[in-house]
Amino acid sequence: MHTFQSARRHNSPERGSTIVVALIVLSALLMAGTITIVKVQRGTRASSQARFQSIALFAAESGIASGMEFLRTNVDPIAYFGAFISPNNSSVQTPPGIAGNSMAYLDPGNVFSGDTEMSYEVSVLNNAEDPGFAVGDDTDAVVTLRSVGKGPGTSSVVLEVSVDASSSGPLQIIRWRVIE
Repeated sequence: MHTFQSARRHNSPERGSTIVVALIVLSALLMAGTITIVKVQRGTRASSQARFQSIALFAAESGIASGMEFLRTNVDPIAYFGAFISPNNSSVQTPPGIAGNSMAYLDPGNVFSGDTEMSYEVSVLNNAEDPGFAVGDDTDAVVTLRSVGKGPGTSSVVLEVSVDASSSGPLQIIRWRVIE
């Protein structure tokens, strides 16, 4: 005949400590993994935004190039760029004769392929130092092209380039700056 002896329970204070230690280690690893994921996401987001800004800058530069070509072919020997400016720059013009000007990235008139999500808007401004600034005359043959380049998402860059047509040669760039 077999007799069963009941197993003795040990009420040791160390009982269950393995599970507690395992849970602590598991929590620490989970926290480290979460922190790593957040850092990688931030880095990816920052990298994407920098790339999008570079694309917007390229679009703005392309707008300046198109705007300069437009000005080269439309300079009047007497009134210079007077047809494209307004008194005190109160009504800024975005000439439709500038190739691709103000065309959304999927518009057929956009000079970029549709998958790039690029576009630009170029406007012509008179310089405030021009004696004809207040009345809307271009008397010094100097105007500023403002190009707003747009890239993927909400990225945009604003470039301004001042050009001078007073010499008999090609347009001269006299100053440029990145606004945003």
